[in-house]
Amino acid sequence: MAHLYNSIGSLTYLKSELRKEGVYEFGSVKEIQEFIANFDARRNQIIDQNEQFILHERTDLGERVGYKQEELDELREATLLRLQAEIDLWSQKSKEPEFSRIAKLLAGFKSWYCRKRFHARLRAVVSAPELELDQMKERLNYLELHLNLAVRERSHSELATLDHTKQVVDSLSSLIAGCIGEQRVVRALEQLGPEYHVINDFTKSFSKALYNKQTGEYIQSIQMDHVVVGPTGVFLIETKHWSTETLKFGRAWSPVKQVQRGGYALFTLLNTDYGKGIVGRIQHRWGHVKIPVRNVLVMTNKMPTQEFQYVKVLSHQNLVSYIEYFKPVLGPEEVVKIKEGLMEW
Repeated sequence: MAHLYNSIGSLTYLKSELRKEGVYEFGSVKEIQEFIANFDARRNQIIDQNEQFILHERTDLGERVGYKQEELDELREATLLRLQAEIDLWSQKSKEPEFSRIAKLLAGFKSWYCRKRFHARLRAVVSAPELELDQMKERLNYLELHLNLAVRERSHSELATLDHTKQVVDSLSSLIAGCIGEQRVVRALEQLGPEYHVINDFTKSFSKALYNKQTGEYIQSIQMDHVVVGPTGVFLIETKHWSTETLKFGRAWSPVKQVQRGGYALFTLLNTDYGKGIVGRIQHRWGHVKIPVRNVLVMTNKMPTQEFQYVKVLSHQNLVSYIEYFKPVLGPEEVVKIKEGLMEW
């Protein structure tokens, strides 16, 4: 199995874009693909789960209303008896012959006051339980008459989060397609032997821009999906997961030119003084060794019918056999030196 370094660049960028939109649940493209595939089922599951919750709540609430009504009736009856007993007690004391006139008047006043405040005191005891019972009855009546609406209300927050995630995922479909393509390529490259090293998301900036005489372009930086270093040389790989429509109409820029640009910069890094010592690491008794760089464009969905100069266009299924096809030109130590030089530079 080949040695792999760094995460794929498109996945790192995709995660950052998801986080910008408040989506943190995905750790891999596979999880996103499963989310898309199961979206409708998950939506229905949320509704079904909340419907079961509401049905259970309705049944439970019906039982609780009955118990609460019994408790309230018992509380009202007990309070009525207690208040009436208090009135009778003070009324009786107001008629006791052994009490003084003042004591009788006071007892009579208390009896009158208890009668006057009878309903207010009863209300103070039962109003809170009555209000609670009324609220329970109102909720039960609502659930019985508007079950579907209650289910939608309870499902709203979960469905809103789910729909937002789907909207964000749909808006990033091109990035997701790129990740799918890059992961297919990584899985293919893993099948190379341990003498190969795969550097994912190869990014380099130049303090002094490279000048390509053939194109007249100054190159300040490059970012390529993969660089493979092995006995058969160095391979710069860019991956595209394009549809037939995208191949024909969807892109104004050329991925072939992108690969050519990156290949020129990588070749310059490895074979000139721009490499800050990389070139000096690979020596032969006759002099510096030229390190071959091959440019590869991997199409993981649809393939163009044309061939292009300086860039080999392949499917991911043919990538490994292409890399292994060439005659070995680098020894194990040279491979490691090149890999270390590229990662340190």
